[in-house]
Amino acid sequence: MTEPLLADPLKATMAEMARTTKEAKAALSANDPATFDAIMKAYAGEGRAGMALFPGGSAKGQDLRTRFSKFSATADAARQSSTTPTRFRAAFGSLVGECRSCHSVYK
Repeated sequence: MTEPLLADPLKATMAEMARTTKEAKAALSANDPATFDAIMKAYAGEGRAGMALFPGGSAKGQDLRTRFSKFSATADAARQSSTTPTRFRAAFGSLVGECRSCHSVYK
């Protein structure tokens, strides 16, 4: 269960990630490297925002920080390679997999 002080910022971060995911799904049929880059940049920032919510301490906090860190790093790395629809789709699939892994444990 999320600590009360973290609930609102965590919900806000997750809402931003959901918004970005909707944009990413819409962009799957596009061929716009600038849009791909903007989406991955947004995901990376959202991952860093999630990391900031969990400075450590508890095992759950450490796990969530690690998961958000990995998500952010994956999105940052994808910015360099997501220049075509095929590469963007692959990067998006990796990020969705990371989302699912966290949701399966914590949602």
